[in-house]
Amino acid sequence: MQAFIVDYLRPWKLASFVLGLGLLVVGADYYSAPDWDYTISFVMAMLTYLTAPWSVHVFRGRRWRWVPLALFWYYFTVDGCYWLYWLSVKPEALAMREANFFASSCLYWLCGFIWLHKGPLNTLVQRSGGNFTVQVERLTPGQMVSRITSTMVLFGVAYFIYSAATGQVRVAVVCRQITPGMDVGQLMAFAERHGLGPRQHLDSGTRLTYLAEARTLGRHACRVELDGGKVRNVTYNYAD
Repeated sequence: MQAFIVDYLRPWKLASFVLGLGLLVVGADYYSAPDWDYTISFVMAMLTYLTAPWSVHVFRGRRWRWVPLALFWYYFTVDGCYWLYWLSVKPEALAMREANFFASSCLYWLCGFIWLHKGPLNTLVQRSGGNFTVQVERLTPGQMVSRITSTMVLFGVAYFIYSAATGQVRVAVVCRQITPGMDVGQLMAFAERHGLGPRQHLDSGTRLTYLAEARTLGRHACRVELDGGKVRNVTYNYAD
């Protein structure tokens, strides 16, 4: 068990995982696909990281008794969790299920081969030279926590920088989707779907409100003017 944990916490594997997850997050923002959001990106990426190398190892090593389990993890990662998530969140997104299956399958096996190597990255080259001996590395609980925490911090910092850099374009697009004539109830539902706030003081008597994006700490917002409980005008606003 120790060897498995050590291998999953290899710095080069964690770094490549963060890079891949970051690309998924950027893609969810950029493409605005109906079946692509942050949650499913994280779930599928994490399952791929944990199971794809093992699944590849099962087939390469011809460990036939483990094939049914490897196939289960393959299916659940690329389609099963996807189906369960969108069935409960937005069933109409399942129209993209077939396209997702083929794309995710390619990525699953590709990542499985990338992360198949067990050991530090520099030993991958040494192994090809034919003079290679496996040395089992041991990590203390503190080192394990440190590597996991460092990975989470790295991803958090990268996510914040990305959010800040793209905030103006992203929120301006959202603001344009708030149309004149939209009532307060519709506005509150829209704001909740897009992570805008605060919403608790919105009512039929509100004449002016700023709906800011939480992920950029409120710097990017929609300035919404209302009249008689309905939207009259909307502009993008940046809090310097």
